[in-house]
Amino acid sequence: MAGLGVVRGFHGTTVKAAQAIIDGSLNLSTRPASWLGYGRYFFQDAPDYARKWAEMTAGRASRGNEGGPAVLAVDIDLSRCLDLASGAYWSFVKQAANQYRAPKRQLGPLSIYLDAGISNKVALGRNFEDCDIMNAVVESLKRRMQSLGGDITTVRSAFIEGTPMHETSWLFSNSCIMLSVLEKKAFVSAFEQVM
Repeated sequence: MAGLGVVRGFHGTTVKAAQAIIDGSLNLSTRPASWLGYGRYFFQDAPDYARKWAEMTAGRASRGNEGGPAVLAVDIDLSRCLDLASGAYWSFVKQAANQYRAPKRQLGPLSIYLDAGISNKVALGRNFEDCDIMNAVVESLKRRMQSLGGDITTVRSAFIEGTPMHETSWLFSNSCIMLSVLEKKAFVSAFEQVM
């Protein structure tokens, strides 16, 4: 486990959902296309990215009555983190991916570069295989860690999104560090509405 200490996480949502979270109901997301698996998602040290996400979330037609965008901040303990930014777990994830046998249901990064006639760009964000693989990895590692008296409470990874900064760049305009909080005990401060 990576001993990363405490970081500030930002969660973009709606005003109505923000109040429910402050009141104690931030549930584990079990959306089957979440790229780090099931969890509670946060942008690490990136309030502007959370604001953009909140604006997009509040702008959806189905959420038009939820009071507009809101951003919450909370301190998150990463001392029990499966840190995919460090590379220590990549062989384990790759092994799980190689064993994955379900039919392919998500578009990969090459789809962005090849623009292979994709008419529905929304499909790029539906990470079904990643979700299944990460759920399996987390479950397996949690069992292993718990047998040794430890646990995994968070997952952390770099997230590449947006457009290249220039024609040959590998720097993307909306890249960030994402956190998935698996256990509420990783929250070490109260939620605070910052927008």
